[in-house]
Amino acid sequence: MKIKAHASLTEKAYQTLVHKIVVLELAPGSVLTEGRLIHEMKIGRTPIREAIQRLIAEGLVTHLHHRGMLVAEIRAEDVQQINEFRAQVEGYAARLAATRMTPAQIEELQRIHTVLDRSMADMDAEAFVAQDRLFHELLARGAQNRYLEATLLRLYNLHLRLWYYLYKKQGGLRETVHEHQEVIEALVRRDPDESERAMRGYVMRLARQIKDII
Repeated sequence: MKIKAHASLTEKAYQTLVHKIVVLELAPGSVLTEGRLIHEMKIGRTPIREAIQRLIAEGLVTHLHHRGMLVAEIRAEDVQQINEFRAQVEGYAARLAATRMTPAQIEELQRIHTVLDRSMADMDAEAFVAQDRLFHELLARGAQNRYLEATLLRLYNLHLRLWYYLYKKQGGLRETVHEHQEVIEALVRRDPDESERAMRGYVMRLARQIKDII
C-alpha cells in the first residue's frame, strides 16, 4: 500500500509538471526549484525528484551543471529533430492502423474529430487539446504494436508543447482539424500509403510553422 501511495504521488507530480510545461505555464528556460515545487504541490521531495527525472528522460526538462533543472528551451534544431522522428514513427503508425484498426476504433476516431471541430468553432483550446490527445492515443493503439504505441505516447507531450507554442503565437486550430480529417478519410478507405502521407504531412507542416516563428 505504501509503495502504491508513493507511486501515485510521483504520478501526480509528473502529470502536474507535464501540464504546466506543455501549456507554457512553466515557460521554456524556467528554473525548477525543488523547494518551490514542494510548497506549491504539497508533495514530498522524493516523488518530485522522480517526476523530474522522467521529464528529463522525455526531453521536457534539462539538467545543467551550474544552473540546475530548467524547462527545456524550444530551439529550431530540436523542433526539426523531434518532428523528423515523429513524422516517421507516427506516419508508420498510421500506415499500420489503416489495415489494423477495428471498425469501432475508426468510428470513435470520427466521433473525436466531430468534437475537435466543435472545439475549433468555439476556440476552446483546452477542449481541443483533450480531444487531440485522444485522437493520437487511439491512432497509436490502432496500429496494434505496443512498442510503437509506447514511443508515440512519449513523443506526444513534446508535440503538444510545440503545438501550444504555435497556437499562442498565431492560432492554428483550423489547419489541424483539416489534416486530421485527411488522415481519417484515408483510414476509412483502408489506404496505408495515403494514411502515412497524410500523417507525415501534418507533422512536418507543424514543424515548418514553428521554425518560422522561433
